[in-house]
Amino acid sequence: WGAGEPPIGAPTESYRLEIFDGSTLKRTVDVTAASFLYSAAAQTADFGGLASSLRFRVAQIAANGVTGLNKELTITL
Repeated sequence: WGAGEPPIGAPTESYRLEIFDGSTLKRTVDVTAASFLYSAAAQTADFGGLASSLRFRVAQIAANGVTGLNKELTITL
């Protein structure tokens, strides 16, 4: 998920981001840029405080609303 990647037949970029706590889906966000700001308030709402690591999955959304292949990562903050 980075700059310069071509859209999958979509006139604009659109991505589905899913954030997990273990295997539990905590938040789903559709964004129109290859970035997302996960605010302290949103983290607190989802996890009860600031997260020390995040497991997330991201996929590009085609013009017809279908998501493409996804990438899943866990990052330490």
